[in-house]
Amino acid sequence: MARMLSGKELKLRASQLATAIRDGVASCYGVVAFASGSSFKGLIGTHSFSLERGGVSLRLERQRDVRIMVRIILGYRVSAAAVAMTVRQTIEYIVKEKGYALKSLNLYIDGIRLQ
Repeated sequence: MARMLSGKELKLRASQLATAIRDGVASCYGVVAFASGSSFKGLIGTHSFSLERGGVSLRLERQRDVRIMVRIILGYRVSAAAVAMTVRQTIEYIVKEKGYALKSLNLYIDGIRLQ
């Protein structure tokens, strides 16, 4: 069983994970930008740490569980379903590789860029 993370480790790991997820999602075909907005709003508790990093919001808990919300903008003439599936698979892979358990993933397509 994995050990629980301290408050300082939670903050550092949450930041590293958010950056890795953002980089991974940015490389997915059809994603042209990230949209702002978060429901987690930088909450710090005794058992979890939440942060938003440019379209990627996550809540990392001491038990290594993670809840993620991603807001993206798609390019014109791409399949929203195909991009969403690719983004989900990318996030699942990154979270698993980093040693966390994905508890929830909310993906929002906030718009389509016509250029």
